[in-house]
Amino acid sequence: MNDTLIRLALRLDALASGGVGLALLLAAPVLDGPLGLSAGTQRVLGLFLALWAPLLLALAGRPSIRPGPVWAVLVVNVLWVLETVVALVAGVFPLTGLGVAFMIVQAVTVLVLVELQWIGLRRLQQV
Repeated sequence: MNDTLIRLALRLDALASGGVGLALLLAAPVLDGPLGLSAGTQRVLGLFLALWAPLLLALAGRPSIRPGPVWAVLVVNVLWVLETVVALVAGVFPLTGLGVAFMIVQAVTVLVLVELQWIGLRRLQQV
């Protein structure tokens, strides 16, 4: 099947997004100091990710996956990485060393997912 990789990539994205989203939502007050990212900002980001994850799972679980929604996921993920890089370079947040590491690790993780989704999308379109 040509949709196996894209389904896997979407599920991995959902797992990562949901896990980080829930961690940011539930531990925001505790992570405020160690990350240098305000609890309010963490909650906003966590809420977005917690809502994003079920959408990805729903897309991955559809009987037939169309390229259009996958393109939308790719665009959102690329924008997420670009916004992360801009935030880091511009010093938008008063991040600690751990906060910078967290931002870099999550951006690299999303880039890996983008690559998997891109390859999966190309395979999907070969049908």
